[in-house]
Amino acid sequence: MNDDLKFVRIAGRDGLWDRIAHAWTALPTFRPLEYVVGWTCDPWSLSPGAVPWVQAAGMLAFCAAVAHVARVAWPTRPSSAPIAVALAMLSPSASVSAWQADSCSQTWTAALGLWSSCFAWRAVAHGRGRVPSAVPMSALVAALAIGVLAKENMYGWGLGIAIACAVTSIASVASARDRSWRAAWVALPCVAVPAAHAALRWMTGGLGSVSTDGDVGRYSVELGTNLLVNVAMSAGALLGNGPFHLLTDDAAHAALRVLPFVAVLAALMLVGVAATFAWINRGGAGATGRRGEWGNALLLLLVAAASLAPTLPMGQVGELYGMGANAATAVLVAGCACALWSPAARDEVAIGRGVAAFGLSALVAIGALDLAGRAGHFRASWATARVLNDRIVSRARDAEASGHDLVVYFGAPCLNGRTYGQYVCPAVQALDVAESSKWLDAATPRARVLLTSEVPPVQPGADDLVLDCTDLPARPSY
Repeated sequence: MNDDLKFVRIAGRDGLWDRIAHAWTALPTFRPLEYVVGWTCDPWSLSPGAVPWVQAAGMLAFCAAVAHVARVAWPTRPSSAPIAVALAMLSPSASVSAWQADSCSQTWTAALGLWSSCFAWRAVAHGRGRVPSAVPMSALVAALAIGVLAKENMYGWGLGIAIACAVTSIASVASARDRSWRAAWVALPCVAVPAAHAALRWMTGGLGSVSTDGDVGRYSVELGTNLLVNVAMSAGALLGNGPFHLLTDDAAHAALRVLPFVAVLAALMLVGVAATFAWINRGGAGATGRRGEWGNALLLLLVAAASLAPTLPMGQVGELYGMGANAATAVLVAGCACALWSPAARDEVAIGRGVAAFGLSALVAIGALDLAGRAGHFRASWATARVLNDRIVSRARDAEASGHDLVVYFGAPCLNGRTYGQYVCPAVQALDVAESSKWLDAATPRARVLLTSEVPPVQPGADDLVLDCTDLPARPSY
């Protein structure tokens, strides 16, 4: 659906290696794993092939990583792990990454980024002397090397982990010099692997097209007002929960449109009250351990936020890019909720549990409503793309058999409709007319096939197809 079709329908490039080589030398983004996954799809029927299975494996790897980092960040709060997984999967970024698929790139980058953070931590924590542990160090290098082939967000994960290692190294100088050296060694591959990949791409000319080719759209580098917009979108993806797709829907009820802000306030309430309790009890029993847990959670938040950095100069970003960063927010909020449920002081139990119960209930309820709404919109978009494609492909094959040219027109109902992201969109956008038109024309050498958004003529040609889109699946109202 949408932009993912460019990894399935590539006119004039039928070989997998040809596609990868072209992307390396000519495109601003290089994601060969997307082409490998897209190669399993059927470009005629748009059957997804191995995509659902690869995507499911990525989501499982992501959930396992979230649970692991939650246990690392909050070792005395084991219940934070399942809560963090639930909150991360209820976030808009996760549902978009799961159902939009994005050729699995965002999902696997998020999973690899989180696991890289885990490997880095283990390399420092379990090393001997000034040398980090070899096995997690090797796993870290492998995860980084694979991640840069999945999506450019991995540059940000490497940067974030390197910054976290620098913070750890500086903080450990006075108390544990050996640990400080281990953190410094771990930071090296986090910088070197993405830098080597970027340098190789720049020298071939592919990466340079990001700033020199003005036609690459949202993948072009811009240093204007887009930075402010992208920072706001990224902050929403990092902190947000709830039906953000209703904010631009004038027909939606006001109570529904305010829910994302309620969710943000609920999360801030949990963190704020937990931080207040931690400050009040900063000198009590176990205070050192609690400070360490807060430090772990905030350091993870720094790492995850840095994963968004490579996308900020892009022409535009969306909720999708928050997949991965949303895990750190979920871990922080989950740990705070657990800390409130079992506070350090007895006289804080009633207040703490009340705040935790209310905050988590609000986040889960709003997230579940959002998940249901997004599921309905994704279902409608996928079904729309499939129905339109089946009709167009059938006529394209007839045109190829007869040798007659085919022009496919789309009526007004196909062009009208609200747009939000890649899943709330007009019917014509769900099919991605530009990519599909080029591919279908190349795939039918005996007939010219053209998909156009121009107004259909009063009397179309005998072999032309006019789609009115009046019988397509309906979208939900929320």
